[in-house]
Amino acid sequence: LLLCVLLWSVLSFFFTSRCVIATVEVRGESMEPTLVDSDRRLVHRWSLLVREPRRGELIVLKDHIDDSWCIKRVIGMPGDVVELR
Repeated sequence: LLLCVLLWSVLSFFFTSRCVIATVEVRGESMEPTLVDSDRRLVHRWSLLVREPRRGELIVLKDHIDDSWCIKRVIGMPGDVVELR
């Protein structure tokens, strides 16, 4: 019985950490003052499968340059015009 409980606990942990919730560490100063360097955040992996991201929301995406995770804020939606000054 103890072995079954231990096995179930380990499997549950790995499923949850790989498929449901993950942690992401903030690297850099691009999100200050909202997030500072070395902050850690929990990420719900399935939320954007059931709805579109919203303006102003923080999202986590894979950086194509070094294959790391990065946190960014949604500033524009399809059809918006974004001007950088």
